[in-house]
Amino acid sequence: MAKIHISGGDHVNGDGSIRNVTHNGSTVETIVVDGVTVWNKPVDGVFSGWSGWSACTVDCGGGTQNRTRNCGGTNHGGYDCSGSTSESQGCNTQSCALYVTASGGSISTSGDYRTHTFTGSGSFNISVAGNAAGSNSIEYLVVGGGGYRQPGRYDATGAGGGGAATSGTTTNFSATSYNITVGGTGSNSSALGITGNKGNNGIGRDSGGSSGNGNSGGAAYGGGGGCGGGGGNSSTMGGCYGYPTTRGGNGGSGCSTILGTKGGGGGGGGHKCGAGGSGGSGGGGNGCATGWKGGCGPGSGAVNSGGGGGGSNGSSTTYNGGSGVVALRYKYQ
Repeated sequence: MAKIHISGGDHVNGDGSIRNVTHNGSTVETIVVDGVTVWNKPVDGVFSGWSGWSACTVDCGGGTQNRTRNCGGTNHGGYDCSGSTSESQGCNTQSCALYVTASGGSISTSGDYRTHTFTGSGSFNISVAGNAAGSNSIEYLVVGGGGYRQPGRYDATGAGGGGAATSGTTTNFSATSYNITVGGTGSNSSALGITGNKGNNGIGRDSGGSSGNGNSGGAAYGGGGGCGGGGGNSSTMGGCYGYPTTRGGNGGSGCSTILGTKGGGGGGGGHKCGAGGSGGSGGGGNGCATGWKGGCGPGSGAVNSGGGGGGSNGSSTTYNGGSGVVALRYKYQ
């Protein structure tokens, strides 16, 4: 009869059952006595590979996903697998997109952007300030009211300067209501803590008013035509014709903005029979173009343009600058 060696250690289970059997140095898989199988080598379980990760529980803001594996093949009293059959991990940790949401003014949309235009004072009401994953900035345009032509006894007067067209982008806001001020003639406009300076008035006899951003109007003397007002464009000052030229100087050009050109200077008044100057692009009023103190009506600045009022030829009438305007634009989807 063959002798079978059974030893302790890892050959015997803790309950005393046989785990491993060797014969002549070889592992025995099965013991059969009189044709009857009396023992089989225990087979330990083996893990399958991990499944794929499940779908994340949320699309954004931080969720979880899981994967599993199975233990199989355990037989004849073998050990089960050692280890976890499931795992989880975080997913979609990026912030959920929030977009600026607001009301107030006249609202228009173009593509993914919404614009609020204020032609008069009012409130801009932000209900959602957004975030970087969606939108958290507002593009602004704040145009001050244009300066006017001061009335006087002189034969040719300078025109008003254009209101400053202040533009840019800000992230300095929160979910609250903001007062919007749209300046009238010679008044500042403001929105979200940003100011669009007024255009300055024409000065006395000849000189044009400077624009709201400090751009000069023309300065003259004597009996020449009145000088044009400074424009909102940082590179354009009001024109001027010195004595004895009788033609009024042209107003400086305004700035190109999301609402078109704004802040043109007014045209200077003509001396006696000299022609009035042309208003600058961006709503500047034309200068008076008829005879000395003939009562002609030079153009006022265009409404909601910030354009300066045109100069006169000596009449006592005040010619107003155009009122300002405010526009606020943001990505809303």
